[in-house]
Amino acid sequence: MAALPIDRSLVLAPDQYRSTTHPKNLIVLHFTAGTTARGAVDGWRSQPQRVGTAYIIETNGTIFEIFDPSFWAHHLGVKGTSLHDRRSIGIELVNVGPLKPSPIVAGQLNWWPNQWRSSAWCRIEETGRYVRADYRGISYFAAFAKAQVEAAAALVASVCERFRIPRVLPAAQRRMSFDSAYFAGFRGVAAHHNFRADKWDTGPAFHWEDLGS
Repeated sequence: MAALPIDRSLVLAPDQYRSTTHPKNLIVLHFTAGTTARGAVDGWRSQPQRVGTAYIIETNGTIFEIFDPSFWAHHLGVKGTSLHDRRSIGIELVNVGPLKPSPIVAGQLNWWPNQWRSSAWCRIEETGRYVRADYRGISYFAAFAKAQVEAAAALVASVCERFRIPRVLPAAQRRMSFDSAYFAGFRGVAAHHNFRADKWDTGPAFHWEDLGS
């Protein structure tokens, strides 16, 4: 497989992730709930809990390596264990995530800052910019960019090959669910919402079949 173009201009300092290795058998996809890769990394740098993912993919398809994926950081927040953080490689996609109709401007969808009151995302007629789907109390989700999804598929394939992670998706009926028993032993490619009932990422706007697995 040809080497992917990787941008290493947004790396975390060594004391901002866990520089110990652990066998990898899982990839977990996230969205940043923000608009830029730099914004996500700046947020991780601002706090001491060693939170982060090995990769972030910008909307234009640029792949940023934040730290060597042989290492790990806290990215799942599963209460009582860091096992899944250690055994997984996290990949963030820049995406604002859940949207709600503006309580002030008719026909406008906002993303989450200020309780979804002030940060406009798009007009309701701009159907290419969101997906309409009811999921965990939200009915609208920001769409993922085509170049970004293509980069994610290429990165997943590359990481699976490098670490010998099974290029396997969850069973179709479990892909949008939180199921701690099923995912405790799952090996392959999953999403944050599979490990936390209170998370939306990657949510219904991400199409699993685009990973080509």
